[in-house]
This record gives sequence, structure tokens and C-alpha cells, in this order.
Amino acid sequence: MNKTLLHSIAASCTLLFALSTADAAVDASIARQTSPSGIAYASGGVGDARQDAMEAIRKDYNLQLTFARPKSGDYVIDVKVKVENAKHENVLEVVSSGPLFFASLPAGKYTVTADAEGQPQTRRATISKRHTSALVFYFPERN
Repeated sequence: MNKTLLHSIAASCTLLFALSTADAAVDASIARQTSPSGIAYASGGVGDARQDAMEAIRKDYNLQLTFARPKSGDYVIDVKVKVENAKHENVLEVVSSGPLFFASLPAGKYTVTADAEGQPQTRRATISKRHTSALVFYFPERN
């Protein structure tokens, strides 16, 4: 083999390794976690790569929340998320690190409260084996 071909192969291998490492780093930044009550959840989505990573795992979760501004569409982060079951028992209470938050809940009816910047909003969600609940919370623009 000539030197040019060897250099091209080496450069290609280096690039592929760098890209696969970057993908692994993005996937690792999407922390799949479990609450003390046993609820699996994930949050993230800041930046295109992390948003793509969250979209790739969306199907694994039956509660899917998005936090955004109504006019600009800008995403909102650091949102306090609280989920209560029909008995008003707290099943999940965490802070979403990104604008996308997903959780795997048992079948049932839930009250979901999202609080960004001291502005709580509440929605109802029904989860079944065949029904996923996707909710969007719009928080007013900052001044």
C-alpha cells in the first residue's frame, strides 16, 4: 500500500472512532435513572445530539413531557416534576435537567405537576398498556 492510502485509512479510522466515542458520550449524558419508588425515568435534550438521543429512547417510556416557551418555542430546563397517582400518593418527584422528560409508569391515572421558575402547572395523564401520554407544558417568556 502506498503512504497516501495508509494515511487515508488511518484518518478514516480516527474519525470513526471519534464519532462513535462522541455518540457514546451523548448516550451516557442521557441518564436513565430509577426513583426510590422504582419508576424509571430519563431527562435531557439540550443540544441537537442530546435531543436526538432522547428521541431515540422516547418509545421506552409511556409518560413523555416537553417543557417550552409558548411564543419563541425555546426549551425550558431545570423543571421540577411531580407525579401523583389516583390515591394522591407521590410516585415521582425529580428535577428534569432538560426540556424532555420521560417516565415509565404503571397503568393508571396520574396528576403531573411541572414547576419552572416558580410557575407550577398541572395536567392529568392516563397510562395503559396501549396508551402513552405525551404532555407539553408551556411556561411564559421571561422578561
